[in-house]
Amino acid sequence: YGPFWICTTLIFVAASIGTFVTYIAHKLKKKEWDYDINLVTWSAGVFYGYVTVVPLILYVILKYFSAPSGLVQLFCLYGYSLFVFIPALVSSLVFLFSSFSPLNAK
Repeated sequence: YGPFWICTTLIFVAASIGTFVTYIAHKLKKKEWDYDINLVTWSAGVFYGYVTVVPLILYVILKYFSAPSGLVQLFCLYGYSLFVFIPALVSSLVFLFSSFSPLNAK
């Protein structure tokens, strides 16, 4: 279940950070802000699609060349490989907050 939950966590974190960044951008421009649910559906489609389609294509290619591979192992490989993007997304907030620091004010 690890690859599924890593992918689901990545979807949640990506949608949350994307929503937070648009909220901050609207507040800085003093515009009205509303929530966009399309961020969640778009990120779910991209991430679940990547974790599903790429291993399936790779499995077919490996079976064509008679290479030993298992579909479950490929799903796990691609699912667990997404873990590195969770800290990367969270660390992107550091750059957002550092650009608003008082030291950068002119």
